[in-house]
Amino acid sequence: MKLRGVPLITASIGVILMSATALGLSIAVADARPFCYETGPGFQKCLDSPRGDYFNPIYAGPKIPESYIPWVPDTAPSPIYVPPAPSYIPPAPVATVPDTGVLENLVQNDMQGFFDNPANGKTQYALHFERVFLTKTGDTTYEGTVAASTGGGPERIIPVHVTVDGDNLAWNLDPGVLVPLFQ
Repeated sequence: MKLRGVPLITASIGVILMSATALGLSIAVADARPFCYETGPGFQKCLDSPRGDYFNPIYAGPKIPESYIPWVPDTAPSPIYVPPAPSYIPPAPVATVPDTGVLENLVQNDMQGFFDNPANGKTQYALHFERVFLTKTGDTTYEGTVAASTGGGPERIIPVHVTVDGDNLAWNLDPGVLVPLFQ
């Protein structure tokens, strides 16, 4: 039997040789060490296939001597750790401190309200707070004076300590500071 003018036995040998060559090439590629091929006059590209399933380009440029193959890692490079991006944390709210004049009025009203409130048991003293003057001494602290009197008595200047943190206001009087108002 002839296949287009070629005896069948010759065609079979050719197919066998081509199959063996292809098989040998695929085995060689699967276990390939780095190899280079010419990409143009005087230029080449070198590839490596460490596991046989893909090719890594390791060099592209001017032709180099055949005895020199560019650096090839012995093992696959370790993965590069990229930490996750930090999640957004909104900044802590900044404590808003009112203007000193506003704060002085707040302290005066709060002090008067405290001594006028029957629940506190201080209404019998009939204390009256006139003016508050404050000086900022820290981020949220103030020192100052308040003009106070009882009923129709003389006005006395007494020290007051104030702390303001956001919406919280606290004032403090030194122990015994109100005694001169009742003498």
